[in-house]
Amino acid sequence: AIGSDLADTIPTTDDAVKGQRWCSARKRLMATGRAAHPSWRPTRSQLRSAIRGDGDARHSDAYKRLTTASYKVTLATQRHSDTETQTVAAAAAAAAAETVKLFTSRQLGDGLDAQWVCYTGGPIWALDWCPCQPERADGGATERADGGGTECPSIVALSVHGKDQTSHVINEPSAGPNLIQIWQMPASHAGTAAPLTQRDKQRETEQQPTMLFGIAHDGGTVWDLKWLPYSNDRAETQTQSARAEGNEGDVLGRLGLLAAALGSGELVVYAVPHPAALHRERSRQPEALSVPLCVHLAPVYRASMEGKVMWTVAWSPTGDRIAAGCADGTLAVWGMPTHTETETKTQSDRERAAVPLVSIKAHDEAIRSCGWAPSLSEGGETDPTLAGEHHVITISHDSELKFWDLRDPWQAWLQITSGKAAWGTCCLWPTDSAAVWSCYTDGR
Repeated sequence: AIGSDLADTIPTTDDAVKGQRWCSARKRLMATGRAAHPSWRPTRSQLRSAIRGDGDARHSDAYKRLTTASYKVTLATQRHSDTETQTVAAAAAAAAAETVKLFTSRQLGDGLDAQWVCYTGGPIWALDWCPCQPERADGGATERADGGGTECPSIVALSVHGKDQTSHVINEPSAGPNLIQIWQMPASHAGTAAPLTQRDKQRETEQQPTMLFGIAHDGGTVWDLKWLPYSNDRAETQTQSARAEGNEGDVLGRLGLLAAALGSGELVVYAVPHPAALHRERSRQPEALSVPLCVHLAPVYRASMEGKVMWTVAWSPTGDRIAAGCADGTLAVWGMPTHTETETKTQSDRERAAVPLVSIKAHDEAIRSCGWAPSLSEGGETDPTLAGEHHVITISHDSELKFWDLRDPWQAWLQITSGKAAWGTCCLWPTDSAAVWSCYTDGR
């Protein structure tokens, strides 16, 4: 995984039109995420039981399936017209190349041109940035994940294929131990209206990416990971929720709700504890702070369909539904129950809640990506032309991009077929946009 600073490419409030639309969209996502599933939060008692043994990720079963060091890496930033000079530069770069150990990172380059290489142990298939919440209600900034300072952390969830997984059979379930890795990258500029100063950029390059902890599971390969946008806690939300449930002091801060499509065929949702809260728990054992942590979190929600493996997942704009595309071309949509509802229902009721609201044969081949239409216009009013509550897009290995209305799901209301024999790999319907992006294996 290679990370570099793209701060200048993100619109800010100084940009007249783009900045206003981007900030407005983010504020609406933040309001939606905070209100979604307020009872789905980790507790201190659950976390302590989730840390088995010494909690060292290097002692987990999943660790044995990871490669412990990368190939040698280096950074070539200059091209020389002179052949001899170019040869000398290439030899110097090769001599400077070094491996990167598992769960560590290495800086390439210096100063403002610095980039980072983080080694995760294998080929990365699933990766998603966690949309952090940069400010609290009292005007302060969120706590850093390592427990120090108040900068907004940039956190990414990812998962890799094990070294024993050289191939996969489409739509064939495969279970086994694996880790969902939570990494903290250098502090982001999120929520900053003014342009970054040279000092700010220099401080960012001095911070080192860190593997904060891993979520252990037995679901095998993770085909997709998606955070519910801005579902992390504000201080007062956490306190009010704890008081309402009568367990104040036990509820921990929530980094977010993370949905995962597992190779075993399951769809699971984790209430991921905030790393700052995790750091405070681990600080009681100072010797544990120097080792990568492994936790066995119990999912707050899980669902599956017999004979189907989900390859892609997507949260609805309101966070109360989740769509999944399967390797056999099936599109399924589930309604997300609240934690309170699942506690009060019987076992049979819970099983019925895991049955998808919609399940249709959307494509003839595997669905590689799906997404929801944006649903909120300025002021939070619903825009009937962009009913994200009902409209889903899918793209498949059959090269077709399809638009679905879940109120009448038996036939796509729009279908765009590629003229070339190329797999469709990704589709995206950005917030506050009528444009849809799609990607194909032939470079389009």
